[in-house]
Amino acid sequence: MKKTLTLALCLILAALCTIGTFASPTGKDRGTVGGTSQTMTLDAKKDAGYDDGAKFDGSIIQEKGGKGKSTATYWVTYTKDAIWIYAEIADSTLAKKNNDEKKPSYEVDSIEIMLDTDNKGENTPDKLPLQMRIDSYNLVSARKGQKGTSLYLRKSEGGTVDFFEAQSVKTAAGFNAEYKIPVSGLAKGKQIGFNFCYNDWDNGSNRETIGTNQLATSWQAERYEFFTLGDIKVATTAAATTKAAATTAAKAAAASAAKTADVSVVVAAVATIALAGVVVCKKKH
Repeated sequence: MKKTLTLALCLILAALCTIGTFASPTGKDRGTVGGTSQTMTLDAKKDAGYDDGAKFDGSIIQEKGGKGKSTATYWVTYTKDAIWIYAEIADSTLAKKNNDEKKPSYEVDSIEIMLDTDNKGENTPDKLPLQMRIDSYNLVSARKGQKGTSLYLRKSEGGTVDFFEAQSVKTAAGFNAEYKIPVSGLAKGKQIGFNFCYNDWDNGSNRETIGTNQLATSWQAERYEFFTLGDIKVATTAAATTKAAATTAAKAAAASAAKTADVSVVVAAVATIALAGVVVCKKKH
């Protein structure tokens, strides 16, 4: 009995060690993000293709926990060559416009998207993770790796740097934003480390950062959560739907006709047998 118990405990410990060895270095698995084959347009509007992906709540106060004064919701999907992210921010008090393009945009109300496209949980200068910000006034700032050089660019209708595009638009509730982030090697099974956050500055001096992950802030790639890319959903066009319906109807009609034909054959056979029986009876008489 003791030997059996000892063996069982050893097996349990071995299993736990194995789980620890193969766990992702970036923390919690947030599930699967499906891809889309629908047309995606960078315009800070929620395209239908986002419904093929996944939705994340980004309203957790980072480090402290709990819900922030504002709320942030993110939708994520991917195409064969880019990750797409759409965000809706509900913030009743937006900070004033930052006229200094060289002033970091995290010092105004801004969305900050952090991606570790290798999901290694490491900070590599001038490479990973990718830091991508945009505010409600379309000021974009970006940086690759914690010690990388910051890049700033403003456009009247969105901003572009060398490794992503973004667009934002104000709304009655706050503002919405959308990102297109080209990434190579996107395919089912690929893991992406991420941290989405919103820098909420109500008066320009006190910042409350809310995000998808309470534990991770900015460059803590080792604490990022991750999602796994799923299948790319094939869009069904109206014509394809009509054709499929017509095909189904045709098959049903053919099956019905075949069934009717079978009944007709049986009826004919019964009639023939009955007629033959009559003839035989007449001959006997």
